[in-house]
Amino acid sequence: MIPMASQSHRNRPPKATAKRGNPLKRPASFLPVGQPHELRTVASSDGAISFSLKTFAGGIYVERVQVHPGTACVAQSMRFRDEASFTSWCEADRLRFTYPLVYSNLQRTGCGLLSSSQ
Repeated sequence: MIPMASQSHRNRPPKATAKRGNPLKRPASFLPVGQPHELRTVASSDGAISFSLKTFAGGIYVERVQVHPGTACVAQSMRFRDEASFTSWCEADRLRFTYPLVYSNLQRTGCGLLSSSQ
């Protein structure tokens, strides 16, 4: 006979236990531990869009965050190994017309980081 759980424990999910640390917070595999990585941030003055750029061996990692006031926040992350793919990604975004100075600064910063990481 299998013992039944009490009524108070039926709707609770099982507890996740880890022996050491948080299993969800692992270093990303493309960012080796111990190597210095340069981090740059490019953002609009109103905070509607921001980009975080980080170098890794052979390229850059870009995180794009767009805030819709009062409703949502959209985050995207990409890795680029060459300047051509990074530039074409920047030119494909429709917000480059709304924030031309932000995208100009983003391209300048990203291309500079790509040239220094290779």
